[in-house]
Amino acid sequence: MGTRGNIGIQRTNYNMKSKRRKLSDKEIKTMPSGYTEFTDHTQMKTHEYAAFQKELFVKVDRERIVHRIRVLVSIVLTILFLCSLPYLFSIIFN
Repeated sequence: MGTRGNIGIQRTNYNMKSKRRKLSDKEIKTMPSGYTEFTDHTQMKTHEYAAFQKELFVKVDRERIVHRIRVLVSIVLTILFLCSLPYLFSIIFN
């Protein structure tokens, strides 16, 4: 592509500058995409919301406990494996 092609590309880029959107614009709420904004059409009563929050807190606490147990078990197993390496090497190489 010669000089004419480059001039055409530069002209197109210059013309498109005014149509570009920036994420920092205050006027533009969302960038164009295939997704639409989430609108919640259901209305919860205060007691329903409190019950939902209570269930959510219990679920989050349960997940946190399970995660801690998994991490603790993996640490213990790693330590046991590392401590058993000298014994395994002595069996294999002697």
